Amino acid sequence: MSQHKLSLNNQPGNAFRADLNNALGALASNSSGTGDPSITYPFQWKADTSATSPRLKIRNAANTAWVDVGDPTMPGLGLIPAQTGNTGKVLMTDGTSLFWGAATLTSGAITSALGFTPYNAASISSAHVSSADSATSAGYATSAGSA
Repeated sequence: MSQHKLSLNNQPGNAFRADLNNALGALASNSSGTGDPSITYPFQWKADTSATSPRLKIRNAANTAWVDVGDPTMPGLGLIPAQTGNTGKVLMTDGTSLFWGAATLTSGAITSALGFTPYNAASISSAHVSSADSATSAGYATSAGSA
């Protein structure tokens, strides 16, 4: 774990090489440490190890603040709930957090979600549509009812 100003001074050979190795070590470890690097750059990564659970952060475009990305010790940075034990469930949100839940859609909800009404809403689980054009050509009616 190391941090470096990521700017190399003019210096004799061995000192330059040591400084370069320290800068590369900081890059390789995402500038990990308990404090902030002495010099920061827009979009610079940082592994903040000051808390019990480390946080991966990135510097914003204006170089004025760190933006929290997630927990580097968790799968998917802890941004998506674990999939273990959730076979047959769908990822849902309540507007605040993500969670796994059972999908129960009625044909009206399917129409609202997809923007068109399938010919046979009962067999929607076998339908795969990637765009409105392919939906019409695959035999689905648009929400206006035309085929």
